[in-house]
Amino acid sequence: MAMLLIGVWGIPAVLAEQVEVTYLSGTVKAISAEAASKLDTTTPTGLELEAGTTHISIPYAAIKRYEYKEENRFHLGVLPAIAVGALKARAKRHLITIDWKDEADVAQTVTFEMTKDLAQGLMKVLEARAPEACTTGLPWRSKR
Repeated sequence: MAMLLIGVWGIPAVLAEQVEVTYLSGTVKAISAEAASKLDTTTPTGLELEAGTTHISIPYAAIKRYEYKEENRFHLGVLPAIAVGALKARAKRHLITIDWKDEADVAQTVTFEMTKDLAQGLMKVLEARAPEACTTGLPWRSKR
């Protein structure tokens, strides 16, 4: 019985290691656009991206730039945007772009979409583990 409880308690810890993201675009040809992916941030040497059977490693030391961007999910004209904005908050997309150089010194890039909380968490991980990389875009610590 004790082994069963230990096994059940360990399941959420294993699931929490991988973040659900959507791969929007980038230079990784093996992954199609809009692919559901998992990003493992617990590895001390780099980010591990899994999309289906494809596995990509992004070493923290090779990251040159990362960017957080928030944009409206739906683009409307001026008058519809005013009307919708008066009634409710507009839906947002939270995007993170990471640029790095692979083992062959070739520039690579990926753009992910994720929830705001996951994006802020990933930015904290990148800030801690890739401090030499340049960050651009919106201030990710802002309370929006």
